[in-house]
Amino acid sequence: MVISLPGRVKRESRTGAGDMGWLSIILITLYIVLVFLLTIYTVVAFWSSAQPAEAVEVEETVAEEEEQPTTTEEEVEGEVIMEEEEEEEAKKVAAETGKEVTYFGWTFTVSRDVGLLLLVVLVGAIGSLVHAGRSIYWHAARRELRRSRWPKYILLPFIGPVMALVLYFVIRGGLFAGTEISEANIYGFLAVAGLSGMFSEQAAEKLKSLAEDIFKKPEKIES
Repeated sequence: MVISLPGRVKRESRTGAGDMGWLSIILITLYIVLVFLLTIYTVVAFWSSAQPAEAVEVEETVAEEEEQPTTTEEEVEGEVIMEEEEEEEAKKVAAETGKEVTYFGWTFTVSRDVGLLLLVVLVGAIGSLVHAGRSIYWHAARRELRRSRWPKYILLPFIGPVMALVLYFVIRGGLFAGTEISEANIYGFLAVAGLSGMFSEQAAEKLKSLAEDIFKKPEKIES
């Protein structure tokens, strides 16, 4: 005679199953708004550091002598080439030197490469904050805002920038390898950063598929 014992009944986890109260909704909304305002202020403060560098004009003391007219076309072409080279060199020096940035009363110098990197992170944060704000008012209006969403809304402003930074490195290293930062268009990078913050799940899936293509196992060849 076989006696079958009843199996254990798996209990459903009730962690975070309750609805958010009005106080919780107000607190999470204030958190999103304050982080958003701080991020916008930081973007405005660092915006000039990522703009193309302007050539630094160097004043030269010229002796008071009569200028000799140029006699040949070769001399004219040589002078034009020298001026273009000096202008390019001045732009490179200005880009490496950086620009002064004032942030909450502190003034410091930021290079264009670092400024662009910071803007990518910040715009990624803005995208994630927009996503969090849309999710809060959507679920609150439908009375479906659960306490289990607290970690998501707190971590979104940090997840978006990380996704934007990874995508920036992928695009910069793959499509713009060997390109000078002075020649890069910052608006394309910032658009991708904002979209990756707003749609972090889709960006993660895209990076996952890219990683699978890079790290996939080689097929075994039967001899």
